[in-house]
Amino acid sequence: MICPFCKEEIAEGAIKCKHCGSMLTTQFQTQTQVAAQTVIPDSTNGHATIDALPISEGLKKKLHFVHDNLKGTKFGCPYYGKISFSENLSQFSVFAFLFTVFYYLVKGMWRKALVLLLIHIVLQVLVTLILPWQYQGLGSLLCVMAIASIAASNAYCDLYRKYVLKQEFWW
Repeated sequence: MICPFCKEEIAEGAIKCKHCGSMLTTQFQTQTQVAAQTVIPDSTNGHATIDALPISEGLKKKLHFVHDNLKGTKFGCPYYGKISFSENLSQFSVFAFLFTVFYYLVKGMWRKALVLLLIHIVLQVLVTLILPWQYQGLGSLLCVMAIASIAASNAYCDLYRKYVLKQEFWW
């Protein structure tokens, strides 16, 4: 049996993965099913689906990279395994970084946009409550940068999940 989270070999009928510590019981079945769908084993089917999409060639190239290199997700973020820094940097979306919530809304991923907005609001409230007024501007800037960085590094993987895997997701 293969762990749907870290893709390592585990004992048949295991309750918890010995490699990543993920729970594999039936109460986590939906989470396991979503994680298992993250990678398409049939390489040609995924490439054919990507090639048939009505999107730009540049975006198709990014989605092909995600299809070929995605090993799974960790904490909702894409895990590509061992790739170079430049390859990892190529998966950073500048538009998602600059326009975060609006980017996800335009791309039709309103659930993810809503979650990012809610996380941003919670972080801003925490900054306001915890930091003295002199540092609240810096704290707010760090909150915005953190959320924007998460969105930018997840953008192409999220597009892959939406267009190729046909998933509707919150995170």
